[in-house]
Amino acid sequence: MQRRGEGNSDQRGAALVVMALMLVGVMVMAVVLAGVGERTMRRARAQSAADAAALAGAVDGVDGARSLARANDADLVRFSDQGSTIWVVVDRGGVRAQARAEQRLEISP
Repeated sequence: MQRRGEGNSDQRGAALVVMALMLVGVMVMAVVLAGVGERTMRRARAQSAADAAALAGAVDGVDGARSLARANDADLVRFSDQGSTIWVVVDRGGVRAQARAEQRLEISP
């Protein structure tokens, strides 16, 4: 005959193993989510640099685009002036992004 409480030691050990496995799972998910967040931020920063460079390029040409790309810690990889449309590609920390801007002429009365 078992004494009261003797059968519970195996169950407590099993619960400890389950909790340890759950903790490992949570830690793995946290590492994966941190990596995804970092990649998302790098991509957003590269896109912001491309957007700024395209807008500067629409106003000041390739020199303006290059200057704004550098101000955003990026390198201007490509600049294309297609009439009223400016296309740029920048590289920021190994992440490339592209953007375009339209030149609009305002006629003063």
